[in-house]
Amino acid sequence: MVAAAQGSIDIVLMGRPGTPAEGTVSWVRGEVLGRYDDLLDYYLSMMEYNKLETADLRKDFGPKPDGVPHAVIDTRPNEGKD
Repeated sequence: MVAAAQGSIDIVLMGRPGTPAEGTVSWVRGEVLGRYDDLLDYYLSMMEYNKLETADLRKDFGPKPDGVPHAVIDTRPNEGKD
């Protein structure tokens, strides 16, 4: 399995069944940033990473102001972005 997102240079690779790396996950951004035993280990690590990033943002910029939504979802059609 290979996972990537438009606008990101990160790639996630999962070892193919029947190979020595079967089921393991590697997070790559030009070089291997992390290796994980399985997809759950990777997912939980990314959740923890996001918590740390959020804490850093709060430290640098303070808490979210009242009245500002937690997330803004763009509901516009995805025209011409393919």
